[in-house]
Amino acid sequence: MKYFIISLFFIATFISAQWSTDPASPQLLGSGVQAQVKATSDGGVYVAWLTDMGGYHVYLQRFDATGVAQFDDGGMLVSDNANASWIAVYHLNLAVDSEDNAIITTVDQRTGVWEVYAWKIAPDGSMLWGDDGVALTTASTSNMSPRLTVLPDNSVVVTCTHNDNTVFFQRISATGALLWGTGILIADNNANLLSPQPIVSGNGDVLIQWVRQTGPVWAADSELYLQKYDYDGNPQWSNPIVAAGPVVFPMGNWSQQSVADADSGSFSAWTEMSGNAQSAVVQHISGDGALSWTGSVDLSANSSNFRMSPQLTVADDTQELMAVWREANGSQSQRGVYAQRLDSSGNRLWGANGTAVVGLNSNYDYLDLSVAGFGDDLIAAYIEQSVNMNGDIYAARLDADGNYVWTGGAATVTNSGSPKSDMMTGKGLGCLFIAWTENGSVYTHCLLEDGTLGAPDAGGVLLVPSEYPTIQAAIDSASDGDMVLVADGIYTGTGNKELTWNGNEKHITVMSANGPDSCIIDLEGSGRAFTFISGLGDDAIWITPEDVIEGFTISNGSSSSYGGAIYCYYGYQNDVSPTISNCVFKNNTADYGGAITIDGGSSTITNCVFDSNSADYGGAVYIGSAGGDSGPLFQNCTFLDNSADLHWNGQGGAFYLSNISTSANCRIWNNNSVVLLHLMIPARQIPQFLIVTLKVVFRLQAQMEAATLMLIHYSATPTAVTLL
Repeated sequence: MKYFIISLFFIATFISAQWSTDPASPQLLGSGVQAQVKATSDGGVYVAWLTDMGGYHVYLQRFDATGVAQFDDGGMLVSDNANASWIAVYHLNLAVDSEDNAIITTVDQRTGVWEVYAWKIAPDGSMLWGDDGVALTTASTSNMSPRLTVLPDNSVVVTCTHNDNTVFFQRISATGALLWGTGILIADNNANLLSPQPIVSGNGDVLIQWVRQTGPVWAADSELYLQKYDYDGNPQWSNPIVAAGPVVFPMGNWSQQSVADADSGSFSAWTEMSGNAQSAVVQHISGDGALSWTGSVDLSANSSNFRMSPQLTVADDTQELMAVWREANGSQSQRGVYAQRLDSSGNRLWGANGTAVVGLNSNYDYLDLSVAGFGDDLIAAYIEQSVNMNGDIYAARLDADGNYVWTGGAATVTNSGSPKSDMMTGKGLGCLFIAWTENGSVYTHCLLEDGTLGAPDAGGVLLVPSEYPTIQAAIDSASDGDMVLVADGIYTGTGNKELTWNGNEKHITVMSANGPDSCIIDLEGSGRAFTFISGLGDDAIWITPEDVIEGFTISNGSSSSYGGAIYCYYGYQNDVSPTISNCVFKNNTADYGGAITIDGGSSTITNCVFDSNSADYGGAVYIGSAGGDSGPLFQNCTFLDNSADLHWNGQGGAFYLSNISTSANCRIWNNNSVVLLHLMIPARQIPQFLIVTLKVVFRLQAQMEAATLMLIHYSATPTAVTLL
């Protein structure tokens, strides 16, 4: 997605762009080590690092899309709490939430032992969780290797190794409150548990992977355990899944990786001893905790070589796994970088031994290897280090067939020839941000998708109403990847209703500047806000998850048919599956789906509130099947006081489902009808969120006590639910 910088100040700085096109002229951040890099939604990036001149203090800098630093020269000080050991450099972590706040976790010794702390820093540098951060551990015992992930509701899950042999998990709310009490501590009397790593699955669950080890430390039997947790910290599988092992990890290389696929599953990667060599191995774990590939998959069949430290990414369209790893011959006199691609069955697509990113050679070693996915391509970055420890940074892009994309193969990121270390990368908008340590200082470059250096194309933001009088006028003028940014106000009348666009021509984002409380589309009792109907031939539109509606209150919509506020129909030729987030739907009405009707496709609706909507069927939402199978995801949504018309024997006060959908962490309360949820689907297809152990909470307060809760499907067998 592309963005224009919208304020006059940012337009001025765009003219004096600071991202260099010269490998010899990177951005200097300041003295330090172990930089962490995470991109922001506006084309910019945060970089966090530790000083190494006593104390290992935490600093942060933010660059806009042009490369202009937003904080003081040398960055802003986040924490100057004591760290008496170099060990601290291995525990700094950085993430960015959906509001472009930076989240930092690390350890320090302010209490005399290693404890874990977290900070949240706003784009303007405000310390949202206080100057001292949030203390996650207070047990007066050593805590190491914190890692974090940001959930769709902007809460944060942090994990760490506790007391050198147990694993600890905690969740922090967006406001900085600890949500899992004193935390979740997992111990094993027969083993050491180490290095937990959290990620978010494709449907918003928390997946945590950790190492379990038994036996002598120099040749321990190691296993990778994986467990899925809901937002309340409850495990979703009866027992952790053993994703790998028991195997022997190489001494000093216990690193493991976990990345999510687009569904609810994940991929795990590790290095294991294989005779006198080492193997780079991967496994896929499905959303229900099943191992997809019997016995796991070696990324290369070249068993005589050392294949080490695989790094993973997932292809956007095919969801095929792409991996890179360091490789050495049996005597370790030659080293290189290799890559592999696996299909959904675990078959190697780039040959039995993978394809060479850098062929084996005796001149260089390759350090700090990283990978990022760009569509169905990958970009691998690495430090190429000579025997005298001097080196430079290079990157290569491979297409879906494993071929070089850039002329000449690798792109040169630096050319100083000086020793480099601590290289980290972060994927941005059409670019890869790269940071590293050189001669005691932290530097960064911006590598574009075409293999050149410079500022990314920050794209277009079309402003309503300052540039375009109506929302539809801005939509009509937008190009692929643009954003229509709607200022605070109440929008009514022609040009602000029945909004639509053709995804065959462009995929865009339509969002408010400051959220649903400040930006209202008032339909005044006539028409919808957005309509997407797939047609045929020249009329066929194509709406994908890249088409986003975000941050509006949509009220007083009315339709005599489907969807009082939004109607998505996929019934002819192309997909209709937009992303709808952070919206409030209030006082909308229709025959079917007071607020939204989804008839086919796989729309994603997150962090939305459905309040006081009404319909004959599906007071808030109607999910139909006329347009083909429906698989929408409703996540972190609230349904309040919606109703289906009792005069028409209305069904589905909140939802009416005649096909499949998924819901996670939603709240449904006070929705009045004879039937709160009406299903017209085969019993075997009842979505998981309706089972007793599910995440949807049906909370019927006093005024609903007399209502009858019925779940109807073709089997005519009532399904049990939990009422809280």
